Amino acid sequence: MSNYQRYNIQTFLKEERLFLGITGFVSGNLKLHLPTGVTYVLTTMQVLASIYYGLSTTDLAEITAAFMITLSHINTLNKLFGLHLKSLTQLDRILVKQIFALADDRELTILKRTLTACHNMLTMYLVTVLGSILLYGATPLVANYTTMERNYPTLAKFPFNPDDYYWAVFAGEFFIVALSALSNGCMDRLFAKHVAIATGLLKILRHKIKQIMDVDDQKVIEAKMKHCVLYYNEVMGYANQIENQFSFGIFIQFLCSCIVICLIEFQVLLATSSETIGLLLTYLTCMITQVTIYCWYGHQLMEESNSISMEFYDLNWIEMSVKNRKTMLTSKERAKYPIVLKASGVFPLNLATLMKILRTSYSYFAVLHQVYTK
Repeated sequence: MSNYQRYNIQTFLKEERLFLGITGFVSGNLKLHLPTGVTYVLTTMQVLASIYYGLSTTDLAEITAAFMITLSHINTLNKLFGLHLKSLTQLDRILVKQIFALADDRELTILKRTLTACHNMLTMYLVTVLGSILLYGATPLVANYTTMERNYPTLAKFPFNPDDYYWAVFAGEFFIVALSALSNGCMDRLFAKHVAIATGLLKILRHKIKQIMDVDDQKVIEAKMKHCVLYYNEVMGYANQIENQFSFGIFIQFLCSCIVICLIEFQVLLATSSETIGLLLTYLTCMITQVTIYCWYGHQLMEESNSISMEFYDLNWIEMSVKNRKTMLTSKERAKYPIVLKASGVFPLNLATLMKILRTSYSYFAVLHQVYTK
């Protein structure tokens, strides 16, 4: 007899929910709390200041640099606004269902192994995010001593002379960069963890299917079969809710990332100081990792769901009753269609999409470089 115990899957999401809760973005309604309003106002002000700077110069290098940071902030605002509009309550309700909350030792081992691997990868991503934030603050300070001029974390134009309030403006820009980057990173991690949970649940389902024929009693086999069908339906519902929650934000993410990666590569080409090159390469690593997270975990979910049909196929169906055979065949046919998450129904989250994004970014970079050299 399996020793079932209760496991709270939501503890895996506590770090991201804590930070987003502090900034007021886990309430799931349009009521603007003070932290939410501050986040919106500061990020919007930075976007407007960067756009104003880009429109006031004819230097292509400065225009692209201002456009790069503008797109990054717009992407963050889009994700946070989407989170504010759509509540995470539905996802929470699914995860606390008894069918997922109860698991035996083997199933817990499978789930924890999947979640640990996800946590390790996302920790590396967080390191690149924090590295980019720190370098955005350190690089202009180093440049202050080498150029003997006052430099700022981002290119922005204000209706006043920022040099008169240098440290206040510097601290404000750095704070906004950090707030935007951490909020963006938390949204990425939240999505990846939800998809990793869904992938882990599918691995548990495969384990359950393999155990169907461990007994000879046809009624027990029928009960196990029904449980597996119900379990699969719940996982599919969970995956659909994940897509509904994050779909549009990922769509904008892909569009912005494609351009931002191109602009970073262009900025690296023009950089003259080692500290600026270091900042840009760290930022480039962060952006590529960000896109990879969405495509990698979406691809893992697709591959895992694709294997469910084969698990049903591998059952010793000859020893089943006619009724159980029919149930098995129906389940097998339904599972032939894998779970594919899509960004607004356009871009499937898989490795093929990742390669398309990187190729497109390089194509934009080649065109931009050609225009600049002429």
